[in-house]
Amino acid sequence: MVRQLFVLAADERLTIRQSLRQLNDSSWIARSGRRQWSASVVHHILSDPVYIGTACSNRYEYFAPKKPSRRRSHHSGERTCRRLRPREQWIAIPVPAIVDQHTWERVHVQMARNAALAYRRNKKHDYLLRCLLKCGTCGLGQHGCCFPP
Repeated sequence: MVRQLFVLAADERLTIRQSLRQLNDSSWIARSGRRQWSASVVHHILSDPVYIGTACSNRYEYFAPKKPSRRRSHHSGERTCRRLRPREQWIAIPVPAIVDQHTWERVHVQMARNAALAYRRNKKHDYLLRCLLKCGTCGLGQHGCCFPP
């Protein structure tokens, strides 16, 4: 399933939401047992370095929240918040790779391209029919893009 997701993103150049739609239409079930996958899980799979053979330990620093929650809970005062540590403090652990380095890099180039062309990035041009028209194949909203000459 992980290899299939990487192929969808790298070879077919699908966005995370398009990959998510295909994943939900398939027979794969999420680890939580739910039939529907979430976009954050797909993004996490595509950006986690464990699939190219490097697991990282000591990535997060855990601390108590600065503001207590509004409701009292049994977690009050515990270190329930986390912050990403600097990359130099991470401990790399070699694990068997599922995806090769070349595919990993192609996926990240595609993810950067998708982020640059995303609808939410278009603050400069207000198109009249932005997201009122839908693609007949994938159902995504159509929008205008301006590319430098």
